[in-house]
Amino acid sequence: MSRLLVVPLTPVAVAAFLACGGEGPVAPIPAPVEPPFEILGDVTLRSETASCPAAADACWEVEVSCPALAESENALLQIGEPEGTARGTVLFMTGGGGVGFWGRFGADADRVLDELRAAGFRTVEISWTRGWLVGASGALEGQAALACKPATLARWIHDRFQADRPDFAFCATGNSGGSAQVSYMLSHYGLDATLDLAIPSGGPPMGRVDLGCIRADEADQPLWYLAGGAATIDRGFGFLEAGSGPCALGDESFRTPFAEASVVSGEGDYHHPKTLVHFLFGSEDHSNAVPQGLAYLQRLRTEGTPLVGIDTLAGVPHAVPSARSGAERIRDLVLSECRVR
Repeated sequence: MSRLLVVPLTPVAVAAFLACGGEGPVAPIPAPVEPPFEILGDVTLRSETASCPAAADACWEVEVSCPALAESENALLQIGEPEGTARGTVLFMTGGGGVGFWGRFGADADRVLDELRAAGFRTVEISWTRGWLVGASGALEGQAALACKPATLARWIHDRFQADRPDFAFCATGNSGGSAQVSYMLSHYGLDATLDLAIPSGGPPMGRVDLGCIRADEADQPLWYLAGGAATIDRGFGFLEAGSGPCALGDESFRTPFAEASVVSGEGDYHHPKTLVHFLFGSEDHSNAVPQGLAYLQRLRTEGTPLVGIDTLAGVPHAVPSARSGAERIRDLVLSECRVR
């Protein structure tokens, strides 16, 4: 039974996805670049008593460092232990730089976390202190390099909780910038050997950073970043003042660094035989995150990843888990598909 479900997409998404007969953006995939970013870093547990909501069973503060990055970053982990027979662990990440817990999407998101714990899943919500997407000034690191932080943390969580339990599933979901965290784990850091299910919702908005920043071809307009998105990309390269960086300026000389920073870069891995990657979009999401995410989906299909799914949810905005149907679709996917393959 095929797991690829093609459903009606938003007008913006259709413009990008159908530009080449349903094969995604017209621009070619970037050529392979150096150096690769698949080397993971280290995690230090700083505290097991950090301030978190009372509902958490545990709350840890950790510091994550990576050999290719100039600065480390702290994160809070809000951990909810499973009830009954344990089935696995699920990571939850929010948008933008990932500051804030997934439960902040609202009452339905909180309820879904409770229901998953009741079904036997440990839930780990990740909140970055400053934001994983902020690069060091002058370092010109970019999003793919910065994604070492969430990838390193995900691997550490896996090894801490269930390295000796191969029968336990390990899964992850994130919205918008959180979906980028999940996507880079697969495309650049080899976590397809660890993740059984990945649910990117509302993205990833960094599918083709080069086409979003270099606004030279009208055919790529659905992928272009607006001012806020361009500022986010520029912060990843260490340009912290909005409007001053190469993405905001559409600097053609940065085309190669932008390509290297993309989820769909020339150096990535897009064949994941045992990981189900299921994309969720909202029909009311008219941002470039939809066609950017579809660029990644298309690459997975092109490279032959066998387990790829997609839903577009009626009436749902960009923040997919903020809507009841979005939160519940994530719950249902975890319940049915978060399993060892």
